[in-house]
Amino acid sequence: MPDLAARPRDGVWFFGLLGLYFALQVVLRLWASPFLELDEAALMMSARDFRAGYGGQLPLYEWIQTAAFRLGGASLATILVTKNLCLWATYALVFHAIRLFVPDRRAIVATLSLLLIPEISWEAQRTLSHSVGMILMTAATFAALARVFAFGHRRDYALLGVAIGLGGLSKFNYWVILAGLAITIVALPDLRRAIRPRLLALSAGIAALILALPLHWLITNTDRSLAASRKFGQDTTRIDGPAWLNALIESLDAIAAGLALLLLVLAILRWRAGRSRKIPSLPEPAERFRRLLLCAGLIGLAVMTVAMVATGATRVTPRWLVPMFMALAPALTLSALRADDGRAARWGLAVASVLALIILVAIPASRILTPSNISIDFAALHRALAPYGPEASYVLPRSHALGNLLSVAPEAYEPSLTPLPAGRPLLVVVPAGTEITPLLAAAGVSDPGALTATGSETVTVPDIVDPDIAHSYDLHRFAPLR
Repeated sequence: MPDLAARPRDGVWFFGLLGLYFALQVVLRLWASPFLELDEAALMMSARDFRAGYGGQLPLYEWIQTAAFRLGGASLATILVTKNLCLWATYALVFHAIRLFVPDRRAIVATLSLLLIPEISWEAQRTLSHSVGMILMTAATFAALARVFAFGHRRDYALLGVAIGLGGLSKFNYWVILAGLAITIVALPDLRRAIRPRLLALSAGIAALILALPLHWLITNTDRSLAASRKFGQDTTRIDGPAWLNALIESLDAIAAGLALLLLVLAILRWRAGRSRKIPSLPEPAERFRRLLLCAGLIGLAVMTVAMVATGATRVTPRWLVPMFMALAPALTLSALRADDGRAARWGLAVASVLALIILVAIPASRILTPSNISIDFAALHRALAPYGPEASYVLPRSHALGNLLSVAPEAYEPSLTPLPAGRPLLVVVPAGTEITPLLAAAGVSDPGALTATGSETVTVPDIVDPDIAHSYDLHRFAPLR
């Protein structure tokens, strides 16, 4: 059992600096724009109550966001604080897992290797939502497993069950890293011997209780729960050849894009750690945990690649491979630091610090210099709609516009109007030139042709970054529904 109390408390300042970093991310995002990204707008609409299912995404992150909205109100600030708390907790959990086996300084460097995964350090901060929940629960699973191997108490197995249950409700790709961890533990005798089967049954029971109701909803609502599967079929064919070859190229490209920066930095780290051909071994508990993460990550990548090739997927993104990258990053970093006398660890901390500062500056810079989803002035769109008042039923084609309107003036709009209520005038708001018949049908209007039009107009919404850009919306007015 590791004696954590007797070790230097490097983790205290590490947690504090992490907290400062993510707090600055919140402040800079609010400074860059008061408007919502696509995923943020979707959360503004969907995270209003606790449900077993929400459509094409698993429910965990909606549950987290709903709880946050109950505590802090439905606003962009609450969305940002929630996300950055989850990301802070991710690094804290990975650090906790690794420091059970190695000194704090090395654990910090291994944890900060997550900054070298662009999907975590850049995309999760900029645009992702549900993947943030998956990233958090992957880290929680690593921490719970580390405690199982380090202590093996009943409560550690109980925490593992909670992590697996909630992780299984975060994103479908969480199950791939879980399979990699399970296969590794079964295949390697020293890992298998460290597991207590009776207590593992406790983990499985807790996970099953958490998963039961949401999985039942998924099975009985496949038309909605599998809606996101169309992403696999988006045509990004690279060569004229068999589908399996294109799928293999897509998979290898996604792996390379996700790991390139990590492998480059670790190659330099290994060089600075010493040129000796004989690489010393880590202490056995640390080596066992490193081997678990390494093998699980590699197995997960192999499983995903085989699945993509077998299904002929025409699109594979690094985002789908994030759980495996999360296992590989600290495992490979610990390998690179095995021959270190302290210099490489200091250099690794310096690289991570510089990279964090670059990200801290580059993300808000990209938002204030380049027109994007959050530079559309939805406050101006609300002012254009204000004369119609809250008594109208609004139909919009995308959650992005309605989510932003809810953020600008929550008292004037409703998150959902399906079916559309009778006795209220209907106002359809679409980007200029958009056909509205399919939109009305999707909103539950059985016979769009029977509606009585009362007028239409086009309004122009400015861009807060580039004043030369104008976003035009058509407003179609109809008489009250009967």
